[in-house]
Amino acid sequence: MRKWMAAGIAAMGLGFAGVGTAQAAVSYQLDFTGATLRDYTGAEIGTFDGSFTVITPAAITAAGAFAPTSCTLSANAAALYGCGATQDFDPDGFGSGSNYIGFNTYNLDLSGGGTGFLFFTAGSFLADGIYNATNPVGGGYGNFASAVLTVRGIDANGPTGVPEPASLLILGMGLLGFSARRRRA
Repeated sequence: MRKWMAAGIAAMGLGFAGVGTAQAAVSYQLDFTGATLRDYTGAEIGTFDGSFTVITPAAITAAGAFAPTSCTLSANAAALYGCGATQDFDPDGFGSGSNYIGFNTYNLDLSGGGTGFLFFTAGSFLADGIYNATNPVGGGYGNFASAVLTVRGIDANGPTGVPEPASLLILGMGLLGFSARRRRA
């Protein structure tokens, strides 16, 4: 009986020893309105709206290009443009200290594309929240009436402990061993 108890306790100990850590994915969603719409010649023909979402395994702390998980453009823009395969993020946009997002598009006639430049308050990429773009209309590349960045999934308390599947299996086997031994006794 002592052998069975020792084996069960050892199995439970192994089950808890396999606890790992998991970081939830971080979602960056950009919604914008009133962006300047230009035809293929560069002539201004109106405004458009849109949004995209990028999901990363952790908060963005270095410049990079990320593939969006979703991207939509209003119908008038979708007739001319598609969303870029990647969207640019830089926590120190052009050395400004501001968080920067480059919203990339391509022309459907494959003649080129464009980038809308959006700046947000420093630290916007590092904390859950809703942030408004800081660049004014007419102030830079790609005019936007408004742009809002929603950040979700950054855990201020760090990663949480999550038991690994194999560890749970070992724990379950130990508990079954206890149960079987008890029934025999």
